[in-house]
Amino acid sequence: MFVFGISIVAFSISFFLLGNNQVDYDITNTPCPEGETCNTLEEKAIALGITYARIRPSIWFGWDLTNGGGGTDSFDVGEGSQSIYLYTIYIIF
Repeated sequence: MFVFGISIVAFSISFFLLGNNQVDYDITNTPCPEGETCNTLEEKAIALGITYARIRPSIWFGWDLTNGGGGTDSFDVGEGSQSIYLYTIYIIF
């Protein structure tokens, strides 16, 4: 059980780091969805569905993946330069 918990945290940190790269480099030129207010990049990331760009939601995303949830809709947001890495971690996990 301990190893399982450590693996969830390790994969969650990987999603967190890739999510931050996605926020910093991929969504800068992506418009905010209609009806959403995006004053900062973090707000834009949340509006676009990149919830794993913060540490607590990334741990929840890792836990959700172990239970069969966690979608891949936000992996291709913006330019999609991190999508191959996100899909690889998703398949491994």
